[in-house]
Amino acid sequence: MLFSKHKSDSGNNLSDSEYKRITLSALNKKLESNEFVKFSTGGYIQSKRFYIFITNTRVHLIKKNNDKKFYIHSIGFENIKAIDTSLGILYGMIKLQIDSKKILIKNIKKDHTERFADILCDQISGYETKTYNVFKLKYNDNVLQTLEDLKKNGIISDEDYDAQKSEILAS
Repeated sequence: MLFSKHKSDSGNNLSDSEYKRITLSALNKKLESNEFVKFSTGGYIQSKRFYIFITNTRVHLIKKNNDKKFYIHSIGFENIKAIDTSLGILYGMIKLQIDSKKILIKNIKKDHTERFADILCDQISGYETKTYNVFKLKYNDNVLQTLEDLKKNGIISDEDYDAQKSEILAS
């Protein structure tokens, strides 16, 4: 298990701004000299309050322990295999696939959920391209199947079919 459970979490008694301030202070001690924060948000992992920071090189998950120490888990972008988001009315959820493990971050403000995913996708080299190419391939397969059906049923000519197919495959 990536995160162990504790009976109480003193971090839950702090305001959002105070929690962010103390976790950022802990993060500053861990940042490399060329590393800087691009985005941060709060959320819950296994019912424990965490602050999540995206830097230019990795993601940091930080939780304040009861003994005034901090638990910091850092994830390099190269280890993130998939990102999935789910949105509710006010809050969202992000699921990160890290190698064989999944991290579920809940109760993130809705606008932060979308922004978190966008920034993280931008940081992961080629992530958007891979996702887009998979979508484009599926879309083109569906359109080509429709064109074939139209041709088989005599709705479009062989010439129209060939012209449309060439245009789709060129895009």
